[in-house]
Amino acid sequence: MYNKNMRGVDLMDNNISNYRIGIRGKKWYTPILFWLLDVAMNNAWILSRQAGMTMDNLSFRREVVRALLMKYGSAPLAPGCRSIVSVPDPLRVDHRGHMIITGQARRRCVMCRNKTVKACRRCDVALHDKCFEAFHVH
Repeated sequence: MYNKNMRGVDLMDNNISNYRIGIRGKKWYTPILFWLLDVAMNNAWILSRQAGMTMDNLSFRREVVRALLMKYGSAPLAPGCRSIVSVPDPLRVDHRGHMIITGQARRRCVMCRNKTVKACRRCDVALHDKCFEAFHVH
């Protein structure tokens, strides 16, 4: 009886390993939560196949995510890349009074997103030495 019912557990493990959620967390319970989500998705896929759907596992997962995004997702406010920098272009590229200052609180560089203690005095944005010129040219 054990060997007869073991087939289902092996299939579930195989199905989950094919499309495992690959997010790592710092808390000990994060892998358990993602495993539970994977098991729920696998069980829902099996139930949908028994109900007559002929979708493979990956397509089913994509459709579930698409439906969740349509229901709970929000559209972007503007098309294209989001800009975090609120420095107007005329101020940014005028080449007057821009100077690198150090000793600031650690913030993320607006160009490369790495942390730095340097900033532009006039624009008041965090910038590395190597990113300073590129930010003020474009």
